[in-house]
Amino acid sequence: MKHKLIISALTAVIITITVFILSCTESSNAIFYTLENETKVVDNSLNNTLTVVSLVRDGTNYYAAAGSIFYRAASGAADTTWNKASLSGVTDTSGAKMLCNKLVVFNSSYFASFVSRDGSEYGLYSTGSLGSTITWDAVASSNIAGKQIDNLMVVNNTLLAATRESSSPNTYNLYYSTDGTTFSAADALTGQPLAVIDAAYNSSASMYWVITASKIFKGSSLSALSEITYTSPLSVPVQGFGGIFYSSGFSRLFVSTKNGIIYSSGDDGTTWDTVYGDSVKVSGKEVPFGGFVQVTGSLLFTATNGYGFYRITGDITKDGNVTRFPGSTISELYNGIIINFYVDSTTIPPTVFIGTYGSGLWSNTTPDSDTGWKWE
Repeated sequence: MKHKLIISALTAVIITITVFILSCTESSNAIFYTLENETKVVDNSLNNTLTVVSLVRDGTNYYAAAGSIFYRAASGAADTTWNKASLSGVTDTSGAKMLCNKLVVFNSSYFASFVSRDGSEYGLYSTGSLGSTITWDAVASSNIAGKQIDNLMVVNNTLLAATRESSSPNTYNLYYSTDGTTFSAADALTGQPLAVIDAAYNSSASMYWVITASKIFKGSSLSALSEITYTSPLSVPVQGFGGIFYSSGFSRLFVSTKNGIIYSSGDDGTTWDTVYGDSVKVSGKEVPFGGFVQVTGSLLFTATNGYGFYRITGDITKDGNVTRFPGSTISELYNGIIINFYVDSTTIPPTVFIGTYGSGLWSNTTPDSDTGWKWE
């Protein structure tokens, strides 16, 4: 029997996403059509109402962070069963297990941020291996220990932790580490009123890019970041930025916004273009875009808050090459609030996973096919 997992103390990024549940979904007519014509999909054993915040793989299994950490074999039958891992080393002062709100692979180890169920205790933890039983050790760096971590990212072999330093008013810092032990502050992102939501590294220009909802920073190192000059058509959207990504396949930097516009630059931010040409809308509403992932060299997926995901492919100067996932009869994915992507490039073709807010985890072993999606 599946039970809905209520996570009251997940990260600020999850809290922010809930704002869009009512304001950024399809019109009622489109939703009714979707439900009435629902397509039956393969459904594995993972709870379909989970909020899945991260997914990683070791040599044997996939691991999904959704408060608890669940795992299944990375190869085998399509209906492989998910199980809950037993965690140690991550209890709060009351003795209760803390909740995992982010999980990443870094430096041949695994790092995860945890929060107590009442939202009063936090921490960053690491382990050298995953499995059915996972033993976590707290990261002791004074810059990180015990802090609320709103985002955890790996960019250019560097671990980035976005922390909430205070809540009245909200202030946020960004720390980074190249060894997982010592964390330094990115001075330009210290004391910010908004948390870092995404980061990228332009390998062709050896340049870091970091964004909050209202600012974009760049620099040759994370210690030398500064806010960019916004050159038309790029501007700070009222609704906020959504994500940033450097695509080696396109040799371009992409920036998404919550007002339906995706920008790109082929010269590391000197000049910008709009990918679609205008704001992308569904039923008259601007699509709130989020983060990106490179699926293949010529295919990107970009997340949305309430409209599933969009594909970016081919000649990005043509409007027709930014398209919504057309599976309107798979309502939970088509109207999904997408939190994260994971691409397993060890399989051919690559296997794509999509973590959602409240609609579980989805996967596709043939991502070019619209009919290959299954509910994990």
